[in-house]
Amino acid sequence: MKDWELEPNILKFEYRSYKCEIKRHEWGYLNAYVFIPKNHILYGIDELDLNEILKPSSEITYSQEFDGFWKIGLSFSSVRDFVPYEPEGDKPEFMKRLEEFFGFESVGPEYYKNIEHAIEQLKLLIDKIVTLN
Repeated sequence: MKDWELEPNILKFEYRSYKCEIKRHEWGYLNAYVFIPKNHILYGIDELDLNEILKPSSEITYSQEFDGFWKIGLSFSSVRDFVPYEPEGDKPEFMKRLEEFFGFESVGPEYYKNIEHAIEQLKLLIDKIVTLN
């Protein structure tokens, strides 16, 4: 069996007093979230600015108010990430053009980002967040 078939679809945990959540998208890849409390300096800042401030190793692709927290997220479905159940017809047009022009090997191999990777990336992100409060 493949990693995405063995891993849980939802994982919730705390790290350094921050609530974390990892959820599997219907296409099989993972999204990872950390919940920022209202009293934190980063509360309400959008993902573009959060990327500039935190310079995370995985890009922040989501930020939104959720249940009294500022929920920020990472998505492991970028150009070089393997998406297990991605329908061929839904591949972004720019990726189709890149693959046609350069060939798949030029874009690089795709890798599935497993749940351990998602946990590690959340912890690295939180380690940066705690230095700012």
